[in-house]
Amino acid sequence: MSAIARGLWSVYAWPAFVANSALRYPLVFLWRRGPTVADSFQRWMHGWARVNLSGGLYRTVVDGPSDVPSPAVVVTNHQHIFDVQLIAALVPPPLRFVAREEVLDVPLIGSVLRRGGHLTVARGAGAAANEAVIAQAIAA
Repeated sequence: MSAIARGLWSVYAWPAFVANSALRYPLVFLWRRGPTVADSFQRWMHGWARVNLSGGLYRTVVDGPSDVPSPAVVVTNHQHIFDVQLIAALVPPPLRFVAREEVLDVPLIGSVLRRGGHLTVARGAGAAANEAVIAQAIAA
């Protein structure tokens, strides 16, 4: 993608991303779509991601089976916030992300992680971090 195309895409994508987030986030508090708050937030996140990815400026191609068996562990090394949206759009609820604990301090993202029942891990904790994530996953 050329620098001009990236610039034009950013002019469209970021305001659309912010508007979609700002409009949809308060609705999850008003309209519960699942038996629990975590279920509602996971469904909200799935819809939010699908709307963000439907902007029409790029095309998503899934190579291989498109259905994810449940339960499943999907491991990715994401490089950008749009990677998170892609995963949230393609994998239907229930879906739980694992994020580093510091992300909980980010206002909007931390709230969604907490309310959605997503898992957190302490960086540098070694084996203790693995055990903590497993314990959180079992509890979820």
